[in-house]
Amino acid sequence: MAGGDWREEVVRGPLAYNNWRTGIELNVPAERAWEYPLFTDAFLYTVASLHPWYQPILTRRYGPYEIVSTQQRSLAGGWRPSLILRIEEHGYYTAPYQDEKTDAVAYHGGREQDEVAALLALLLGVRLKAGWPTRRFQMGTDPRGLPITPGVPDPTVPETSPLGPILPRLLGQHAFEDTPLLLKLPDLSPEDAVALVRAARLYQEAVWVAEITPELSWLMLVSAVETAAHRWRSEQAPIEKLRDFDAKLFDALTQRCGEDLVLRLAKKIAGSFGATREFREFILNFLPGPPPEHRATSHRHPWTDESMRKHMSKIYHYRSQTLHGGTPFPAPLCQPPTVGQDETITEVPDEEGRRVLGAVWSADDAPMLLQTFEYIVRGALTKWWASL
Repeated sequence: MAGGDWREEVVRGPLAYNNWRTGIELNVPAERAWEYPLFTDAFLYTVASLHPWYQPILTRRYGPYEIVSTQQRSLAGGWRPSLILRIEEHGYYTAPYQDEKTDAVAYHGGREQDEVAALLALLLGVRLKAGWPTRRFQMGTDPRGLPITPGVPDPTVPETSPLGPILPRLLGQHAFEDTPLLLKLPDLSPEDAVALVRAARLYQEAVWVAEITPELSWLMLVSAVETAAHRWRSEQAPIEKLRDFDAKLFDALTQRCGEDLVLRLAKKIAGSFGATREFREFILNFLPGPPPEHRATSHRHPWTDESMRKHMSKIYHYRSQTLHGGTPFPAPLCQPPTVGQDETITEVPDEEGRRVLGAVWSADDAPMLLQTFEYIVRGALTKWWASL
């Protein structure tokens, strides 16, 4: 945690971070609390049970946040509130309103419960979103709280593709206990906390829409990595970024123009170059190991630095084509994987899948399926989180 007055520090962080830090610093009971249902299409189990339809209620506390299992399971799948999130409010500080000055340093388009749900979605590898509050507690009064009917619809998990799930790993059973990284949140700097929450929110939205608009999911997963990568490289001096971007160009400019002018140039354009490299190097630095299970014997992606470096550059190229040229991500990258009877999952498009919608892509130009990239992104983001 950076030095200085803690009030000035927390107002630069996301809402969940601010609330947690305020509770630590003030060390007083919360003023009020709220309950929010968390919706998912996965089965979040708690502990092993002899009875297939019984899961003991389990709670986990992370500072002012308590997560409670609901024992909900559905034979037919679909959305349901599998967890309840309780938030204790500590009267956290917010940035003062100034009429003529914009302050969106921690803005990401969501609320405190959305932040916690997004962090959980990233940690658990599931689709997870918060509904509106269903109960309010005023501390020191009724311990059972006051039920609330918000009068607005809860989030609905999109149905899977008619050709099969595009992200099959997000379905099925996931251990609810796998959330220890949440305890690191209040120890981060405000800047790290903002980058983490923004990346998690992009991941949350990406997997939420993957089954109906996988092209958009690709864009948001790339953006999630970019958000984290930019923060990861933010402490690198501009002159070092320019040297890394093109060492020969750097040497030529230095010889021709001198170090002072090159430094001024580097400071001016530091945020305008090296985006592909930054994205690619973040993935390579935090690359998770290959999936430990359910890998098909054929149509595997090679898990080497060389192949990842080449394919991440290709993926970032597609991102730029989409944003600046209007060309969607290639259709083969957006198809569901083949899931075998033994639950093995393919990682790259097959030859037939590369001929679709009146176009054809070579194997090099269709390097991996969305489900493979999602696995890589989630693994890289959580490894980065653990390193903070």
